[in-house]
Amino acid sequence: MDIETVDVEKTAYDPSSWTPMEIETATGNADCTLLEQPLKLRSTYAEVEDFSGTRDSNGEPLVTSYNRCFLGTVDYIWRSEGLHTVKVLAPIPKHAMQWTPGFPTRKWGSDHIALASELAFVKNVMDHNTEVE
Repeated sequence: MDIETVDVEKTAYDPSSWTPMEIETATGNADCTLLEQPLKLRSTYAEVEDFSGTRDSNGEPLVTSYNRCFLGTVDYIWRSEGLHTVKVLAPIPKHAMQWTPGFPTRKWGSDHIALASELAFVKNVMDHNTEVE
């Protein structure tokens, strides 16, 4: 039986950071810091101003999943052309989750934090002065 040895970098555990091995597994490249896709999708959270202080510099929620092993953002709401983001639900602040070491709990049935967006159809996608219905 062959046994493969894997060198593991020893660093302080930060549940909101991905290790290079996790990034490589997810993207195919351990040095990847940005993912792009060819579809013309936009994040609804990035389009609406943050009044609650619960989002990062890109406008994405700071936390969408919280469990004993992870605290970070893995969930997004994307919209395509022809839709306009009206408003989004403010995420739960990080500090408000510190009463528990992670979800799920008896009162909170998932380790994902709810996201919601209200969208409206745009009357004319080609018109630069788009009107919202």
